Amino acid sequence: MKHPAIPARLTMILAVLAILCLLFSGCESGDGDDAVIDDGSGGPSGGDDDDDDDDDDDDDSTEINVLYIYNNELDTAQSFDDLFDDCGMNGSILDQANITEEKVAGFDLIALGPDTTWNNPSKVNAVDGAGASILGIYTGGGEFFDAIGDNYLRFSISQYYNFETSVEAVDAEDTLWNTPYPVELSGTGEVVLFSEIQYAIAVSGTNAPDDVDIYGVHTVSNYMVLLAREKDRYFFWGFEGSPSKMGCEGRKVFTNAAYLMVN
Repeated sequence: MKHPAIPARLTMILAVLAILCLLFSGCESGDGDDAVIDDGSGGPSGGDDDDDDDDDDDDDSTEINVLYIYNNELDTAQSFDDLFDDCGMNGSILDQANITEEKVAGFDLIALGPDTTWNNPSKVNAVDGAGASILGIYTGGGEFFDAIGDNYLRFSISQYYNFETSVEAVDAEDTLWNTPYPVELSGTGEVVLFSEIQYAIAVSGTNAPDDVDIYGVHTVSNYMVLLAREKDRYFFWGFEGSPSKMGCEGRKVFTNAAYLMVN
């Protein structure tokens, strides 16, 4: 499996952002899986439930702009948005009812919430046509990957799992487990992502095509894929829970996935 490389010009930026994220998120390096980080119960200042609500005035050309799309779980949206902001990204949220080509344009990464549904072709085309990398979370992401028509990692061929907290790394040297955060893996490559059990969906990796990079699998059925990237543009995150339910290592892994998709 190929190892995604990070452009040299971003190495210093990522290192600085990693330090900032550790400072603001409450994760201590070397902390274990029992650490649960407060996601900021008040949510982002000035948040709306019908538009991208975090308008930063930072003109830094290296800034990473992330849009989180949700359906009805505003608290979950704000939890993810807080994580993006804490880690040096410029986060915004958008109710999927208000998706237009203009509102999804200009982002480096679009994250699709677990509550989203994708039965409106014009909204699917607007998001996919924006050209950003896509991070699809749980069934919302899986349904979007179904809707665009040609992805291997998709909801319609997935299997539900009910009592999940952990994932097993396929290759501990992969970028997902190391950049910008080194993730603490067990001797068998497992890491606890969540402080409480979560629903998850997974897709069989047995017949995955060459353009699918598999990063994390089920800890028992290790042919079932929970974390993977397809076509260098679409990331499949099989877990449902928000950052408020993640432990320190889980927040690191999700943040690493976001950085992987923009580099």
